[in-house]
Amino acid sequence: MILLIVLINPVFNHEGMTILTYFPWDNPLTLESIVYGIASAFLLSSTVLWFSSFNAVITSDKVVFLFGRIMPSLSLVISMALRFVPRFSAQMKLVRNAQHTIGRDINEGTLFQRIRNAVKILSIMITWSLENAIETADSMKSRGHGLKGRTSYSLYKFDKRDAFMLCTILFTGLVLMIFFYKRNKIQILSVNQGRFVYGAKCYFLYILHIFNVDSAIGKYRRGDKMETYAIKNLSFRYPETGIDVLKDITFSVNEGEFITVCGPSGCGKSTLLRHLKPDLSPHGVLSGEIFFEEKPISDLSHREQSSKIGFVMQSPENQIVTDKVWHELAFGLESLGYDNNTIRNKKSCRNSFIFRNPKLF
Repeated sequence: MILLIVLINPVFNHEGMTILTYFPWDNPLTLESIVYGIASAFLLSSTVLWFSSFNAVITSDKVVFLFGRIMPSLSLVISMALRFVPRFSAQMKLVRNAQHTIGRDINEGTLFQRIRNAVKILSIMITWSLENAIETADSMKSRGHGLKGRTSYSLYKFDKRDAFMLCTILFTGLVLMIFFYKRNKIQILSVNQGRFVYGAKCYFLYILHIFNVDSAIGKYRRGDKMETYAIKNLSFRYPETGIDVLKDITFSVNEGEFITVCGPSGCGKSTLLRHLKPDLSPHGVLSGEIFFEEKPISDLSHREQSSKIGFVMQSPENQIVTDKVWHELAFGLESLGYDNNTIRNKKSCRNSFIFRNPKLF
């Protein structure tokens, strides 16, 4: 690349006082254009090397650390993009292979057929992205989307060495500015910097929350265990339909119980489960009562739902937001406003629980 730039620059750049010879098309070849080409080649190579080093050193974890507290929404978008782009590329390959088997690849047919095939593949990918985005949005909403007081967890710490290096860089920059100011008498205009308050809606994903329900005396009890859920005469009908998807359902879920709801496709399993998480409840006509820990479930705040009620849909892959496991584990605790030390301790307990019980996952 360096040699190519050195050879090309004198062909198009003819500036300079030292003429060495003339090209067959009567343009001069100057010594200055050759030197400038060499300098430009090394400058471009240095820039490429710098960006390559930057890409290797500054990982997504460090980007989240740098912008997490200042602009949490931006750091989240970056983390989501780093996860979405590889998934989009992999899905694109699958779609292209499928279209290729039926003769609709972008490399087949006439020009207009190729354009039509490309538009078809693009339409498929947009549809796939929107469908996944709906599930991701539901998952994020059910796990604390929009809660105030979010914290930002990071694997890195700003210690004394970082402070020393930052002060050294700032001091060196200040010395250089003073030096050039005195030497070249450059007038430096001071610009008053305003303060910007970055307020943003934050998206959270809460994938695992282990909690203990204290024993309490209430009207919903069976033996020594409190009823976590109590559903009474629950019926539900979607708008503009004359059929009840759920009809007069009554049951209870005790603390510590493991219950399976099974049935044919379309019988209302997902509809029933979504009513146990008010943030995800579908729109329609609802009758009956649902209690959670002795309270009407409609009285639960968004924060209480996020911290106490977990919900995993049919496609877990679409419910993962960030590109790193550690960030995914910390997301729910960030949404609830825990500080870094608390998040680190709770995350360690979760990791230990997962590794000690691998058959559960």
